[in-house]
Amino acid sequence: MPRVFVTVGTTEFPALAQAVFAPGFAEAARRQGCDAVEMQIGRLSPEALPAPVREALSRAGGDDDKHASASLDWNGMPLTVFRFKASIQPCIESAALVVSHAGAGSVFECLRARKRLLVVVNDELMDNHQQELAKAMADGGHLAYCSAGDAAVAAALATLPAAFEPLADPATSLSAFSAVVSEELGSF
Repeated sequence: MPRVFVTVGTTEFPALAQAVFAPGFAEAARRQGCDAVEMQIGRLSPEALPAPVREALSRAGGDDDKHASASLDWNGMPLTVFRFKASIQPCIESAALVVSHAGAGSVFECLRARKRLLVVVNDELMDNHQQELAKAMADGGHLAYCSAGDAAVAAALATLPAAFEPLADPATSLSAFSAVVSEELGSF
């Protein structure tokens, strides 16, 4: 079952969560060939969750167990939500595509896994460093990005390219970097 994995990070990003819970997200996911959504909700407050999601998570022990997960039908699509896992790497690797907050760690984890990636920038952050990272990676052809918002996320997901330019192998990049440094500084 091809699925979308969504991560809001370990903190709160209610605008991204709301975009995923909006009806347009499920339709956009279907257009990308996905028929399920798995979502890491981090520290998102229960009030930010729609009642059916909040209730399913509560029944699964999500109020007390930060590792509980709940599954339900949402907008005609299976949805699994959880707060935390020891590692989200298996979720990323088994997903057909990933929708992620724009934190550098998550972005690079997804890119190293060579996943189709839609990065959602949290415009409420003070210095907007996420916007800079997302734009630089998009300019390199590695991902697509958008601002948070129901319509923006659904539209970006619906038009996500079939493939992106993979990141260069770190060993190759390091060798190239070393060569430039040696050329500029000379031998010691």
